[in-house]
Amino acid sequence: MNLYSGVGSTFRDYWRLYGGFKALISSPYLHFSVLCSLLLWPLWLEKSALLYDLILAIVPSVLGFSLGGYAILLAFGDREFIQRLSGPDADGKPSPMMVVNAAFIHFIVVAVLSLFLGIIGAAWNFSGCYALVTCFVSLYSIACALASAFAIFRVADWHDIYAGNNKPGSDN
Repeated sequence: MNLYSGVGSTFRDYWRLYGGFKALISSPYLHFSVLCSLLLWPLWLEKSALLYDLILAIVPSVLGFSLGGYAILLAFGDREFIQRLSGPDADGKPSPMMVVNAAFIHFIVVAVLSLFLGIIGAAWNFSGCYALVTCFVSLYSIACALASAFAIFRVADWHDIYAGNNKPGSDN
């Protein structure tokens, strides 16, 4: 049982750093995915086999992109820059580094869930509500890839500011 409690603890940490249910429900990426899912009703209602084929063709590539981006994030910047982004704030708020990491982990969790749902749906050729949920989760995973790309951009922006402030001859 210890292995399961370790996984549960790690998942709770990720969920807390991500922002929990409040962050999920207020996400524009989630809202956009809901809208797109409803617009794609022929896909999940009448052409579910095509939906599952698309998921199994697209999501692994998007997942690979994001894992590559995650590796870049972890290797980004010099040691002092990473140190400045790391460690919780004095008020106990999580560090910017952990918040950005949580965005990547969130994408990975959603993408893996999408793949599991797609494989199960393909095996059983589910349509209707199951296919709608699968379509939504898959679109949300793609939207989370965009959010992950913006997380890399945010870190790059922070690094640019940090490097600019630490240039020889700067006032800071």
